[in-house]
Amino acid sequence: MDNAGARHLVAVLAFDGVVLGDLSTPCEIFGLVRGRDGRPPYEVRVCSVTPEVKLEHVTLRVPWRLQSLSRADTVIVPGIRDLDQPIPTHRSWHVATLESMSILTSCTSITE
Repeated sequence: MDNAGARHLVAVLAFDGVVLGDLSTPCEIFGLVRGRDGRPPYEVRVCSVTPEVKLEHVTLRVPWRLQSLSRADTVIVPGIRDLDQPIPTHRSWHVATLESMSILTSCTSITE
């Protein structure tokens, strides 16, 4: 771990219409990792504009807002079901992308 035990902050963006598998996979991958000392090297935050996000089959309560993106080391943008729907942004997203942040996309859905 870097900075005397500071964990790498991974923010996963959640929004209405997000593909559940694309949202949950990075949460599981980064959230279940343990270092040699048994501690998690990553802190995973699911972030959204609103406290609830509607998916095709479920509604999720999301604990973090988009402001967390400005503090993230890595941001993951999952796939969206409706490709015509805009992905929500926040001014912190634009500020954060100017810093040393990794931005990843995750998309497992197939579209015609």
